[in-house]
Amino acid sequence: ALVFAACCGLRVVLAALYFTELSRKLHKQMLASVLRQSMAWYDTTPLGRVLNRFSQDIALVDLQMPRIYEFTMQHFTIVALGTFGASVLAWPVLLLLLLVAFPLFKLQSRYNAVALNLQRLMLMATSPVMSQVSSFLIARDTIRAFRREKYFVSDFIRSMDDFYKSYYWIHSLDRLCMSIFSVFFVPCLMLSLGAAVLSLVSFEMLTPELGGMALALSIGLAQRLVLYLWCWSTFEKFFGAAQRIAEYAALKWEGSQKDHEDWKKAYDQPSLTDQGSQLALVMKDVSLRYQPGLPLVLNGLNLTVRAGERIGICGRTGSG
Repeated sequence: ALVFAACCGLRVVLAALYFTELSRKLHKQMLASVLRQSMAWYDTTPLGRVLNRFSQDIALVDLQMPRIYEFTMQHFTIVALGTFGASVLAWPVLLLLLLVAFPLFKLQSRYNAVALNLQRLMLMATSPVMSQVSSFLIARDTIRAFRREKYFVSDFIRSMDDFYKSYYWIHSLDRLCMSIFSVFFVPCLMLSLGAAVLSLVSFEMLTPELGGMALALSIGLAQRLVLYLWCWSTFEKFFGAAQRIAEYAALKWEGSQKDHEDWKKAYDQPSLTDQGSQLALVMKDVSLRYQPGLPLVLNGLNLTVRAGERIGICGRTGSG
């Protein structure tokens, strides 16, 4: 018992450390990649989509995946021990489980494919909501000045409706599959396993004591198997967030190879906050356009801002 408890505790600690380190590295790579994108990318990528990657997707990898992984491994351990014990005590039970495994695997694979796509749709539907909220807060004075409140409210409600549709269907699918497993699969499996054990006891192929133990293991196995399948499916769904983060982390950087090398050197440098007055922001001959072919909005800008200085930049609206 002590060894089992120690193994369970070690599993929880290792899982938490692994997913925390994974989330930290993915966040660091994604941040470095996003900061090195062109102005055309920023001009065409909605802000809500970027915020969604750094908030909801990171939260799923950092918080939800370790928890679901722990539940999955917990139920898997019980299912494995129940299968092993039942098969050792009553080997026909193992044959019955193999017969049930194929249709169960087919149903689970179909459910995983649909649930994963619905999870991606829900994550995608979150981006417009976050983008509109941030846009409303920035442009609220302009919206009120032109009396466009009703238009923006209706647009926000449409985005929320799209999000609620995906949210509704993904949870409805979960409830449907859990109902099918709980109402049909678990009773049939429990009755079949119980009948197999009682048959072995009646034919004196198994003692009543071992038969009772095998029956208890079989009942626990049937109940935990459904929970294990649901946890594994949920864990696989959350991998959609990790895929979305990896997509942004693998974006091609802007600039030449020398720029990439300089950025990578700065990427691994420690914090510079302890250098105090030695810090300065220096811009030499900076030119910028939002997209190729458009006129320059910054042309040959030279600027130096030292630590502690405050500057004000004045210009007409739309000057960049």
